[in-house]
Amino acid sequence: MRTIFELLQHAYPNDTENDTNKLIQRAKAGEVNLGIIWERVCSEHLGFDRLRPNAAWMDHKDGSDSKFASVVRMNNRRNASNCFQATFSTRNKIGYLRICMWNPITDLLYYMLVPYEYYVKFKGNPMKITFQAFNPKGVHWDQYQCDFKTVTGKVADNSKQVYNTNIRQLNGKFIAQA
Repeated sequence: MRTIFELLQHAYPNDTENDTNKLIQRAKAGEVNLGIIWERVCSEHLGFDRLRPNAAWMDHKDGSDSKFASVVRMNNRRNASNCFQATFSTRNKIGYLRICMWNPITDLLYYMLVPYEYYVKFKGNPMKITFQAFNPKGVHWDQYQCDFKTVTGKVADNSKQVYNTNIRQLNGKFIAQA
């Protein structure tokens, strides 16, 4: 799936073309949470029942988390006026990130599948993907770009190991503070 239109048609197959276009306009106005739709599409392709929205640590039973972001203009004096960015939180995540980025100007979608071992070094800080000339650039993109089939495919489930390690670390902090 290359466009937001195709993704929404997949998510809502009974909607008319006109309904889908209205939904896109509402999304561009910030009135629709496309992240919830992305979670649903991923769950359907994975064959898992959906976890409750905003479940702690993960969106899917395999420990992975669906992330959706719109590409927005960067408000930074050092960057050229045509520099854009998509930003994702890595805080409290324990498995693969299934990332979908939407460029509202071109209506194109871009996908990444990022393993925990890579983003854990950010220590909860956001992961940022820069767009120049409407295309993603940078080391994150170069390493983990993929297609729709890959981003919605099965991955190794290391969530229990990571979750247990994180809980032990948190318990250690609370015990040390007591």
